[in-house]
Parts: sequence; structure tokens; C-alpha cells
Amino acid sequence: MKLKNRAFTLVEVMIALMILSITLTALTGGQVMSLNTSQKSRFVTIATSLARDMMEDIDINSSIQGFAYVKELGEKNEGSFEEEEYKGWKWKREVKEVNIPISKIMNTFMSSGDMQQEAENVGAAQGDQQFLGLMASNVERVMKDSLREVSVTVSWPVKAGTQYSSVVLVYYMVDFNAVRNFVPGL
Repeated sequence: MKLKNRAFTLVEVMIALMILSITLTALTGGQVMSLNTSQKSRFVTIATSLARDMMEDIDINSSIQGFAYVKELGEKNEGSFEEEEYKGWKWKREVKEVNIPISKIMNTFMSSGDMQQEAENVGAAQGDQQFLGLMASNVERVMKDSLREVSVTVSWPVKAGTQYSSVVLVYYMVDFNAVRNFVPGL
């Protein structure tokens, strides 16, 4: 009786090692990508939280001090965070007037063929159109005085601080007292 002596050849071992190395390389690459995505997601969450905190401060102060507080913030302001864990992180706040061209919208709407025909059917006088124009300009004025777009941008360094990623939160603040004064009964 003969015993079979079976062993792996050098070629079989080399092929097995090559398959193993390709598999490990693919798994490692996937893990690195997963870690990078997880870290970016963490930074986006932190930046969003910081921006929301800044917005809440503005909202609370405007509730206490009135809408004038929002107007007094200035158009632009920027800085960095004091906490050590956010070293290199930056913030920027912008406050803008929101201009909605009500007069242009109404003129476009009123000059459409259907609206002109409807006005003629109802017998709308020239004075009615002037009244609507005056009303539109008053609405524009009130909106310009009582509506602000507040945006907060939080940026964090990537690639050794040479580039930044950022999150922007935009919030529209309304002076409801001015609107209530313009539209009685609200």
C-alpha cells in the first residue's frame, strides 16, 4: 500500500496569497472610505449644531429686545470659535433685507390679458388700479422693514487647513409687530 504525498505547490501558494492580498486591499479601501464618510458626517452634524445655536441666540435676543436687535446685527460679521475642540473652525453671519417686488408682480399680474378682461367685466375704475398700486408699495415698504434673511455659515478645515468645508443655515425673521400694525386684526 502506497501513501499519497499531497502538498501545495509554490504556484498554488502564490495564487492563494495574491487572492488574499487583493481581497484585503479592497476591504481596507472600503474601511478607509467608510471612516472618511463617518468623519465628514460628524463634522456636518457638529457644524449644523453650532449654526443652530447661533440662530437660537439671535432668535432669543430678538424676542427679548425686539426686531431692532436683528437690524442692529449689521450686514456681515465673522469670527472663530473660542473652544479648543473647534480650533481652526470659522463662522460667518450675514443679515440681508429681503426685497419682494410686489408692485412688479401686481403690475405683471394686472397687465395680463385675463386680468384686464376681468377688470373690464367688473367695471373696475382707474382709481381701483391706483389704489392697488399704492397698496402694493405700502406692502413692499412694510416687508422691507419687517423681513430679514439671516444666514450663518460654519466652516471647518480639511486637508491640513488649506481648504474648508462648510454648512450654511438660512433663517427668515419677521417683525410680527410691524405686520400686525399694518394689517389690523392679525
